[in-house]
Amino acid sequence: MAFENTVAAELSLAKIMDVVLTAFVAEILPLRAFSLGINPQAQTLNALRTAKLEVPYIPLQTGNTVKDFDAAAGDCYVRGNTSTLKREVTINKRKYLPWGLTSWQGATTPLLQNAPFAEIFGRQLASTVITDILSVVTAANFANELVVGAAAAFDTNDVFDIRKELNRLKFPAVGRSLILTPDYDTALLKDNKDTNLYGSTDPRWNARIPRLAGMDEYGTTAFDGNTDVDAGIVSFPSAILVAMAPLQPLDSVRAKLIDFQIFTHEESGISLVYKRMADEFCDTELELVECTYGYAVGQEEALLRLEAA
Repeated sequence: MAFENTVAAELSLAKIMDVVLTAFVAEILPLRAFSLGINPQAQTLNALRTAKLEVPYIPLQTGNTVKDFDAAAGDCYVRGNTSTLKREVTINKRKYLPWGLTSWQGATTPLLQNAPFAEIFGRQLASTVITDILSVVTAANFANELVVGAAAAFDTNDVFDIRKELNRLKFPAVGRSLILTPDYDTALLKDNKDTNLYGSTDPRWNARIPRLAGMDEYGTTAFDGNTDVDAGIVSFPSAILVAMAPLQPLDSVRAKLIDFQIFTHEESGISLVYKRMADEFCDTELELVECTYGYAVGQEEALLRLEAA
């Protein structure tokens, strides 16, 4: 039986990249917990003419105070503090995921060009990016910690205790996020798996708890191997600053590529670069997806590391 190596219309490059982007954004979802700067209108670094991107930055305490207005007493309007509303982050990281295809594979194994593989690639790239970004979560950068006990006993009551501590520390009621390591995330999912208790089928069917105790909740493997994080973190967006913008190759490099395109996820604004090139001497075609980004430590007090003991 002969294999026909033609990509069906529904598996065109645009649709394959849509699968990659959707999977990438789903895996990198915990970044929503932080101050994220996405370039306007998916502009490239080349168009922006700088590697520095402005990222929204609102600290736990803005430095602004509520004032009395009393014109008769000379207490008129005064300008508030607006200097803390943005910070510059240098984009200096490039992570890419390549895959190759020989002429023989292209003729005999069309499975290599399908949507499930695209989803795996998108999640794999995102996992590497978020692990890199969250590597800044160390005791040196974020000294504050909160003991939550062992994973086997972790449940919704512990999350409300975390909320109590955030209230004591005067974290704003909005913008709180809970990012848990797999063991603690799983324990919390088990505790909320019944629809009649939680009011949603997401924990049972999608292994996802959107919000709990006034916090967005995420599970991640990004802290694997991080000795400064046992259970995860609880944070406010100003803790970590992240910027993303695609990079366009030089014209001379672009001329040698078979294809180069920038694909942007409509909802999140995140862009990934697609490149396709060939090596005729090795009878091989190479494709890759690339993410260009940067990050920086923001406000130390805006993040608590969750420890087992």
